[in-house]
Order: sequence, then structure tokens, then C-alpha cells
Amino acid sequence: MINNINKKYNLSPVNGEALLNFKGRLSADELYMQVYDVDAKKSELVNNPIGNNIDGYVFDGDCLSVCAYLKDHNMQVDLVYIDPPFASAANYSKKIKLRKEKEKGKNIQNPKNADYSIGEEIMYGDIWNKEDYLNWIYLRLLAIREVMSDNASIYVHLDHNINHYVRVLMDEVFGEECFRSSIVWDTASPTYAAGHKWTANNWIYSQANIFYYTKNSNDFIFNKEIQHIKMTSGDISDKPVKDVWTDIDNFAGMYGCKDYKTGYATQKPEALLERIIKASSNEGMIVADFFGGSGVTAKVAYKLNRKFITCDVGTNAIQTIRDQLKKEKASFKVIDIKDGIDLFRNPTQTMNQLFKLCNGEKRNNDSEYSQLWDGVIPFNNNLTYVKLIDNSKILDEKYLDYLITEIAQDYILDEQKEYVLLYIFKENSLNQEMVNSKLRQLELSFKINLISVENILKERKDKVQTPDSVYFTINKIDSCYEICIKNYFSPYLKRKIDDENNRRVNKNNIIELSENGFELIEYISFDTTMKDEWISDVEEIVEKNTQMKGKYYLETDIFRMKIRNIAGDEIIVSSEEANNES
Repeated sequence: MINNINKKYNLSPVNGEALLNFKGRLSADELYMQVYDVDAKKSELVNNPIGNNIDGYVFDGDCLSVCAYLKDHNMQVDLVYIDPPFASAANYSKKIKLRKEKEKGKNIQNPKNADYSIGEEIMYGDIWNKEDYLNWIYLRLLAIREVMSDNASIYVHLDHNINHYVRVLMDEVFGEECFRSSIVWDTASPTYAAGHKWTANNWIYSQANIFYYTKNSNDFIFNKEIQHIKMTSGDISDKPVKDVWTDIDNFAGMYGCKDYKTGYATQKPEALLERIIKASSNEGMIVADFFGGSGVTAKVAYKLNRKFITCDVGTNAIQTIRDQLKKEKASFKVIDIKDGIDLFRNPTQTMNQLFKLCNGEKRNNDSEYSQLWDGVIPFNNNLTYVKLIDNSKILDEKYLDYLITEIAQDYILDEQKEYVLLYIFKENSLNQEMVNSKLRQLELSFKINLISVENILKERKDKVQTPDSVYFTINKIDSCYEICIKNYFSPYLKRKIDDENNRRVNKNNIIELSENGFELIEYISFDTTMKDEWISDVEEIVEKNTQMKGKYYLETDIFRMKIRNIAGDEIIVSSEEANNES
């Protein structure tokens, strides 16, 4: 993990006037994007192309750091579609199900619906302080604009929670003259209003807004779509598509679409992305989605003969995107940018676990202290307020000055003598002595301790989740080698199974873990190239209601094996670790 900034790019001036003011608002001239190292050991080349002509890139990293990478490699995009968090005050999860074939008679009353669910995993958090969200999205809009080509367009998908604020920020970033349209997508499925919404004590909200802007006001691509509409008179007429889209069903309400569902909570229908990509790009152009989610944008772009760039901060999202594009036979690189902590599957889980590792308490709605703090941790024999500078921000001198001002105001109310700033990334020049000097100059009587998250993790390494384990053998059969998985075990998933069994009222429906543990595995891959970049020679993606084979055949006994469990955790073992029986 890297805690210091090696290279950064200042962002270009905004095109419009700053009309939206809020507490802690950052100005464009204070903002920048930084370049991080790439973790070569986590890179992968999928569907190895002939030559170097790949179809796209999948980045495991934040939008901001991916834009910095593109800038550093002189890469531009021609169309951007983003479906960012909406500040919806909710956490989005996916259900975890064992990969197990349905057993006859397992559930006597309904054998086809035996329940192999063992709980949920948070995929991403969307609970924000409004000011933090606006600064967060503002910075990323500036970064995205930095890597858009001169005739590029951007579509931003939002809902009623935050769209009115973001529209004003987009006017500032791109300029009001570059606003093209506010598309209203009627997201209501045919059965939406027939369900529980009938009992709602308000109007039924069933639409999303998609703001459409261009990089320049005059030079942009737009291919008008024409639809055949049957008129009441019996004619058939050609009509251009209006900016109110009522003909694309919300994915959640579509029937007969189980083959397209990925399990990602906010997945969008392919028809929505197809319309946008066809309208604002031509074949061969580069389409980018910096909040990749389920991978629909990249998948549709590939199917429409465009190149794609996509990214996400969640491990589960990257795995979903990777597997979807693999099925489509796209050739692409997976690049892991070292812009955060790879301790858990996404930033939300990482932040929650950090407080547990510190034996602290994460802030909640019932906390008595101010919202400035993320929680409390034991420090110098006291419970101390802590501000966690996560991987969405950089701790530099300007941000430090802002925090000192905020802490000084909070100190008047609470009179704490000591505080902790827990950071992931900071500028090289920033250190504890600089913090102390600033406090002395301002004649402030409290202390701020500057502590690296990396140091916290090193001190508490023994509390980090125990990794999964696999027992396998290698046997030579004629001219090839048989790799036989004998046993797989995940301490984390075993705890989830135990918790789920304790919750179940019907004790006849208890989940029993098999001796080989195959139902815990959703993906297995073998790489015989042994290069830094992973290239899968043989792999198996285990679909729901099926189970892994357990036996695989290679032409060599020198390989690396990657196993992913149903929660998204991965382990990599080498052929040298085989447990061959004498």
C-alpha cells in the first residue's frame, strides 16, 4: 500500500460560474487528481487477443485515480455514461447463495425451492453527508471532463434524491451552453404500481433523470434515433425519439430476463445503454463508465463494436464485470490501481472493519458527538474522536487547514484535548511536525495525532480475517496432469452459515456444509504462463444451482490456481503447494 503521492495533475478551470454554495465547498483551483502505482500481481489479461488489439480495460480503482491513470497514459474517451451513487441513504447488498445442486426431498413441501441463501454482503454504501457527497461528485466530474475528447458527451444517471444539486454542478463544470437535455426515464415496470405502492401516502415516484452534456457546445456527435410508431389512424409513421423514455422497462420489473441478471442491486437494462451509446458515439470509439457496477455499459459497448473503459471500487463489482465480459468473448485487461486498502471487498466494509480492528466504535445516528467525527477509538488510554480520511480524499495541507478549523469549532463544544486523523493517503510534505506547528501558530491548546491506517493494520494484523484454504493433488494421467480439489474451507463463510442456521426457525431447513466444501466456490482459474499478468488457461464459473467439477486437466504440472468463494474472497496458490499423497 502507498501512503504518499508521487505524481498529480491539476484540473482544468471550470467553464461555468459557481452558483452552488455549501459548507466545506472546495473550489476547482484547489483540486487535483493523483497517479498511483498499479498492482501487477492482480492484473489479468482476459481472452488473450491476437497481437495487442484489446477491446477495453477494467480498472479496480476509484473514478478519480482511474482518470489520473488515463491522463498519465494520454488516453481519452469519446462517450461517458455514469450511474453514480445517488445519496439515497441506503446500503446496497447482494444475496449469497451456496453453489449447490437442488437435492430431491431436501424440502419436502417445496423441493424446488430449497433455501441455500446464507445472508447478504454489502456491495457499496450510499449513506452520505450532503456536503461530502457534493464535493465528492464535483471532483469526479472535473476529473472525467479532463479525459473526455473534444467532441465527447457525458450522460449522468440520477434520481430525485440529489439530481437538482448535481445539475447545478454540471452547469459549472461543463458550462450551461453545453447542456443538451434532461432525459426523463420512466422506470416503472408494468407491475410497479400494482404492488405495495398502492398503499403509499404520496405520489408514486417512478422516474430517473439522465443529464446529457457535451464537452463543447458546437462539436459533438449525435445520431438521432427514429422509431416506427403505429398511429391510431392505421398509418405507420417515423418519429424521432422524445426525451421522455417510456419504452424501456426498469430491469427490476422485466419478465423473462433471468439470463441477464447479475445479482447487482442497481443493474440497468441493456436497452437503456444501447440507446445512449448509439446516439452519442460511432463504431470504434471509446465508451467509459466510471461506476461500472454490473458491467452493462462495457458489455453493450462491446456488442456495438465500441471500445470500453470501466472501473469500480468494489471487488464484487469487478468480478461481476469481468465474468460478464468473459462470457461475451471480449478481450480486455483488468488493472488493479493501488489507491486504497485491499483488506476487504469494498470501501464500506473496509471502513467498518477498521473500527473493529481498532477496538473502536463507528459513528451512528445515536452518537452524542458531532458529525465531524467518524467514531471513537482507544488512544493514549482514552476514547478519542477519530476522523478517517478514506481513499476518496487526499490529506494535503489545504485539507488539513480546513479540518483544523472545523476541529477548533468542535473543540469549543466538547473540550477534548486530543484527536486522531487516520489517513490512507497524504502528500509527502505533510507530517506530524507540520500539524504541531500549525496548532502552535493558531494558539490552539488541543493536539491532533496524524496516524497512517497502514500502521494500525500492522499493529493488529492478528485480528484480520483468516484466509481460505484449499487441499488439492496433482496426478499424471497419460500426457496430461489431473488437478483434483479435495477440500476447500472458508472460516468467514462457515461463520455466516452458522449465523444463518441460528436465525432459521425451521430446524428441518438447516444448512449442512459438505466435507469437500465445493458449494463455497463460484470460480476457479488456472494460469500456466507464470507471468506477472494473470492469463487464464482453464477456468470454470460456477452458476447458481450447480456445483464445481473439482477435477481439471492441464498439459503441465507448473501452474497458479485462483479460487474465488461466493462472497468474493480470492486465494491464489501455486502447484508447489499441492498435497500429493505418497
